[in-house]
Amino acid sequence: MIRELPNDLGFYLRGTLLGEGQASRYEEDDEIARQPTSAVYVIVQDRECGIIDTGLGIKAFHALMGALNRRRLKPQWLILTHDHPDHVGNGHWFRDQIGAPLYCHPLDLPLIEQPLKIFDDQYMENAYGRTLWAAFEEMNRTRDEYEAYQQRVVYDQYFPVKVDATCEDGDLFELGDLQIEILHTPGHSPGSISAYIPNEGMLFAGDVPLWFGPGRPYPLGDHQAWQDSMQRLLLLDTDFIGWGHSIPTVGRRKCRRFLKNTLRRAEQIREAVVDELMDAPQTIKELSDVLYDGNIRVLDEQQQLAEDSVHALLVALWQDEQVEPIVRNGLTYWRLVPTTT
Repeated sequence: MIRELPNDLGFYLRGTLLGEGQASRYEEDDEIARQPTSAVYVIVQDRECGIIDTGLGIKAFHALMGALNRRRLKPQWLILTHDHPDHVGNGHWFRDQIGAPLYCHPLDLPLIEQPLKIFDDQYMENAYGRTLWAAFEEMNRTRDEYEAYQQRVVYDQYFPVKVDATCEDGDLFELGDLQIEILHTPGHSPGSISAYIPNEGMLFAGDVPLWFGPGRPYPLGDHQAWQDSMQRLLLLDTDFIGWGHSIPTVGRRKCRRFLKNTLRRAEQIREAVVDELMDAPQTIKELSDVLYDGNIRVLDEQQQLAEDSVHALLVALWQDEQVEPIVRNGLTYWRLVPTTT
């Protein structure tokens, strides 16, 4: 479970691949409250360390605490790359046990400290200009599905974490001679951040390289912002990319290929959406079934990620006046914007 980082710069707990395995909020064998766990990265200099993301599940918590104690490491700070529960779920435990300050980007702070705000329509309108329910309606999800999602968040994903301070683009964290630069890389969430060590060519990107795209519906996921963030990461000199749900990518050529392939898939999906809509208006589920069929084993959580990413893409195309939603028989379909002659 514990693996070493290159150049003796620390270690990490590998995150599960989507659908590969699950870790429980309470106990390893708990059958009710389960969520996928993300990778946790520990950067080490002498006896000091910094931690990027805190993961989720009691197994991950005990594994990391055991590694810190065995190596006699003193954490100086904890950085949360974004607000999703699989990355912040153990934050309150680590903060209490370790005593190191906990940081995140200010745009994700509200949903880290108060995760249920996503269901507060007034807050969502003020913060994002639209509600989560609006996205559910555009994806033809029912009020019962919305309420079931609320219940799941309350029971499985409710991890209010007290954050000590925020960090923004260009901020620097230090460990000995190492400088870790914060990059604001939104798209997967409004306040997604990556941590970059220029002298070592090491990048810790949270869930930005998730190949589905944003992986969340708009406004929580923003396809255009995600593409811009990926382009920014591609400009970096990286020999190592660690992210949330797979093994790290090591080697400069492999890192560039990984990022370029992710962007290429996104462009292929964008083109495929436009091609599909040339035939007839379609729902988001119809589009995602066609786009992702054969590319992945569509488990429940993967299907939702696919549909959420398609929604974020369609909203980006809508904002670009290429597509528009229409309602037929109570269902939302998407079509190409008719050309004027």
